[in-house]
Amino acid sequence: MIFSRKKTRPEFPTTIEINKIEFKIEVIISKKRSSSANIKERKIIFRLSEYLNNKELEKHFNSLLKRIIKKISTTNITLKSFKEILEKRELNFANTKYKLEFTKNRGIKLKENTFYINYKTKILTIEKTIIKILIEIYTKRIENYVKELNKETYNYNIKEVTLKNVGSKWGHCTHDNRIMLNLKLLNTTKEILDYVIIHEISHIKEKNHSVKFWNEVKRFSPNYKIIKNKLKKNPPPLFN
Repeated sequence: MIFSRKKTRPEFPTTIEINKIEFKIEVIISKKRSSSANIKERKIIFRLSEYLNNKELEKHFNSLLKRIIKKISTTNITLKSFKEILEKRELNFANTKYKLEFTKNRGIKLKENTFYINYKTKILTIEKTIIKILIEIYTKRIENYVKELNKETYNYNIKEVTLKNVGSKWGHCTHDNRIMLNLKLLNTTKEILDYVIIHEISHIKEKNHSVKFWNEVKRFSPNYKIIKNKLKKNPPPLFN
């Protein structure tokens, strides 16, 4: 009889303090060939390839962690936990102040600019539901804005525009011309928002990041390098 034994993986830290802020660390071993890391609120999520041996896993983790520390240390991002937002009973999103009020009524509902939340609801459920509601509210608005900007510039064929709450990716354009924008972009300046939209529209013609692509971006965002650097140094938070 042959017994299979599960691979023993190296132990990784579960927390780290950067700029006097404590971050939780989550390491996911996946079937991806590449390794990556992103920040979500006060958690750093590492995705490491299962094809790496233990020495390589530790090397990839340390390299990504070093990059994340540098990113957090050199940006002015304000990281608030959702628990802190709940304690304040308000959140700011897209230049709008929303109040949070706890009630005995079931579920979570938005009326005017107030979220009414059942007092027994778990924090994670509250956060996910509020994000879902905001996506529903703002998707049509951003879709109209993207189409107006496209009409004034490239006038390419855009099939769909969606909003998603994703980690570090600001936008994405699929092979069939569907554009996704990061929900956090609604908390940034018009200059940065327009740059990201123009970036993604440019992918309709150039499905890469070649010289031709950047020349396409430059047509309607001549200062894209400066704007891109601003976004890198001051990435907008989801709530502020």
